[in-house]
Amino acid sequence: MNTESEPEFDYQAYMRSLPPRAGEGEEDPIRIRRGPEARQKRWKAAAYYNRGNDKRALNRHEEAIADYDEALRMDPRLAAACYNRGHAKGALGRHEEAIADYDEALRMDPRLAAACYNRGNAKGVLGRHEEAIADYDKALQIDPQLAAAYCNRGNAKGVLGRHEEAIADYDKALQIDPQLAAAYYSREAARTALQRTSLAP
Repeated sequence: MNTESEPEFDYQAYMRSLPPRAGEGEEDPIRIRRGPEARQKRWKAAAYYNRGNDKRALNRHEEAIADYDEALRMDPRLAAACYNRGHAKGALGRHEEAIADYDEALRMDPRLAAACYNRGNAKGVLGRHEEAIADYDKALQIDPQLAAAYCNRGNAKGVLGRHEEAIADYDKALQIDPQLAAAYYSREAARTALQRTSLAP
């Protein structure tokens, strides 16, 4: 069971964190690389990206995917669009395609903890739990405060029968976010499973 508190991708914070592209100096990173044509393309990419986000929020995922496609056509290095396109595909049950988008987003920017996290979620849905754990590990290396990653790593370990490790992950998730209800529920389930295992002949 994946937690509902999935990390959202903050596009403006992401863009502010990027180093300036060649020829931009210290300008706003949404601005041009060179000349008005490049500026226009990047502004259009941002517009498609933001419209895609609005449509995804309304559960209009196919339309959102089309907008992210356009954003990436305008700016092929826009990792945020690749990440959110994966999120939209996952909502439609297209998990293999979602994983491919998260892979591409991480090739563009290996710092995207949310992409590692959601790639782990997609792999978990497909029953690839060891791979999911590896993705949660990567997400937590980037962002050690990502409580949902601890919780879902615990879920994956629980599926594999590693209940003590799962409980440790739920404990850590709750240290970071005491309001994470899914971690309380899953920790209790893991404790019950561990008790049953210890009583088994």
